Parts: sequence; C-alpha cells; structure tokens
Amino acid sequence: MFLKIINYSIYAIIWCLYYRLVRSVNFRDEKILLAFGKNLQKVRRQMNFTQEELAYESGISLSQIARIETGKINPTLCTLITISKTLKIKAPELLDF
Repeated sequence: MFLKIINYSIYAIIWCLYYRLVRSVNFRDEKILLAFGKNLQKVRRQMNFTQEELAYESGISLSQIARIETGKINPTLCTLITISKTLKIKAPELLDF
C-alpha cells in the first residue's frame, strides 16, 4: 500500500511539472497568436474588408477568419499567403506587430 501511495505521488508531481511546462509554452504562443490576430484585424479594416468579404474572396471560412483574429488558431503559411493576396498586400505586413 505504501508503494502505491509513493507511485501516485511521483505520478502527480511529474504530471504537475509537465502541465506547468506545457501551459507556459502555450501562454507564450497565445500571446503571439493574439497579437497577430489583432494586426490582421487592423490591416483588414484599413483595406475596407469585412470578415465576411475576406472569407468569401479568399475562400477561407468565416469562422476560420474569426478564430485567427481572436488568436484561437494558428494559421498555416498557405493561409497567410492567401489572406495577403486577397488583401493585396505583402505577407510580411501581416507579421508586422
């Protein structure tokens, strides 16, 4: 019985350390994705596009545009290129945040 308690304790400690490590990495990524999303929203508005127009003209779903702008998903390079071409800007402008 004593060994089971030790095993569970070790497991709990390892799980806590792993969770803390994963959360710290994800938190940093979330900040980057949120900053990118805010920049995309700013550029999109400057180019007089609504989310619906950008979605329609780029062929990217409206929900995906919304999730990118709110930092909920990490867009692929191909998605960034598609968005930049639709907005008629250079891709690095989307990364200027």
